[in-house]
Amino acid sequence: MSVRKFRTVARQTLIILAIYLAIDFGLAQILPPEWLDPGKRADRIDKAVFDLDVPYDHDLKPNVSIDRQFGPIIYPFKTDRFGFRTGDCAGTDADLAAGKPSLFVIGDSFAEGMGLPFEQTFAGLLACDWRRQGYAVWNLGVQSYSPLIYS
Repeated sequence: MSVRKFRTVARQTLIILAIYLAIDFGLAQILPPEWLDPGKRADRIDKAVFDLDVPYDHDLKPNVSIDRQFGPIIYPFKTDRFGFRTGDCAGTDADLAAGKPSLFVIGDSFAEGMGLPFEQTFAGLLACDWRRQGYAVWNLGVQSYSPLIYS
């Protein structure tokens, strides 16, 4: 890469970064604080599903079994004793006792499977397939997990 091309790319990168930071700063000045600080959204969070009494931002409550709503969709939602989203194919206490090899799915609402029964989520599809192969799959995904809540 020539020096001239490098300078052009560097200049464009700095301009894009400056624009991004200006927009970020500007939005931080005009948006309501609860939009920016997830800790201030306790009044909007589903207290039947989320545990807010943890040293980090939030977690799923253990042993929940309800019909949950996501927009117009109502779907079955269940957690195990650890507070992990669970279903018919998910890892169980028996898997722990048997020492089965395990796979842990970690993530946000996509991993949790918002709006879907457990068996239709990607963690559930993995769990059902891998159970036949002797593995246990645990879904550790929780809605709104994001690096933003840890800053």
